[in-house]
Amino acid sequence: MQSTHPKRLKMVVNRDDIATIGKAMYGETRAEMEASEWERIVVIDVNSGNFVVADDDLTATTRLFERRPDALTWGERIGYRIIHRMGFRATYGEIMDVKDLMGRVESEMSI
Repeated sequence: MQSTHPKRLKMVVNRDDIATIGKAMYGETRAEMEASEWERIVVIDVNSGNFVVADDDLTATTRLFERRPDALTWGERIGYRIIHRMGFRATYGEIMDVKDLMGRVESEMSI
């Protein structure tokens, strides 16, 4: 599931603002998501309202950053109060570093 929130927000820079806005945006579509995407992860760009739903947070965040490299992210496990901890945030560079590390580990293991 991928979508765009109808409202365009100003740039958010404060961690508390990211959490507040992310929770509010999730709350607006919560009932619809819980009906069709239970236990999956939604990652929301709090600036644009774009969001991606996937089976894990890395996949959802990566897909969102592919579309919006400047995204400020908030994530939720659909239908639950926590993912692994209370929300998460990441930068494009952090996600690419993790993907690079995973690729190197996988290639070393296959040797």
